[in-house]
Amino acid sequence: MAKELRRIAYDEFAAHINSIFDRLVTDKEPVLIEKEGEDLAVLRPAKPAKRIGMRGKPLTKDDPFSILIGSAVSDPPTDARKIHEYLTDALAPHRP
Repeated sequence: MAKELRRIAYDEFAAHINSIFDRLVTDKEPVLIEKEGEDLAVLRPAKPAKRIGMRGKPLTKDDPFSILIGSAVSDPPTDARKIHEYLTDALAPHRP
């Protein structure tokens, strides 16, 4: 048989919200909040978040994709006075 939910009046919930949450975390039991004799809400403790580990293995030098690491790195501009020209060339749409 299912266990009866602990009932708390809305006014009591509003007045003692911190202690009610502390007890919710400690007891890990849901609480039914009621107002004027009607059920308002059920407050349940949150489920622990799932930890997502690494999906794959780290790359090794034998891995065929290891040659791609760092392949997109290019040398910075050598003449800082032309930085606007470099940026314009880099950001301009390329036309065929």
